[in-house]
Amino acid sequence: GQRQVLLFDDADLAFDDAVQLLRFVNSVAQQSDGMLSVIHVSRSVLVPGLGSNSGLRVALMPLSHDESAEFVSRWLIVNGFASGNVQRSAIEAIAVLASGNVSRLLQFCELLAIVQQTAPETLIDETTVQSVERELMSRVAA
Repeated sequence: GQRQVLLFDDADLAFDDAVQLLRFVNSVAQQSDGMLSVIHVSRSVLVPGLGSNSGLRVALMPLSHDESAEFVSRWLIVNGFASGNVQRSAIEAIAVLASGNVSRLLQFCELLAIVQQTAPETLIDETTVQSVERELMSRVAA
């Protein structure tokens, strides 16, 4: 049989139900003769009760501005955005606003995808990005 690896990212941010599930899967993995491995990754503390052999603390550096802009550009291309519909200034604005946080970059991109789907003729520019930022901020405040 093939060996399986379950990687649980941001385990320190998980809700109790997810942590309980992770503990259960970890206990199954311990009885699987190495056929299943569970790795939980955290920024701060490791999840208690999972054993130190399955935990990994990771501190990732934020992406640089150029890396962020490249990430957004590639994401937009892969997800079918026409290059003429996206201004470079929009990509630069997202890179600045996300401050190298990949999760935030993805949030911007996914909201832009909704804009693109609902109004394909919309030019994605700095104004569009500012509207998307307001939407993201309203979600955080809620």
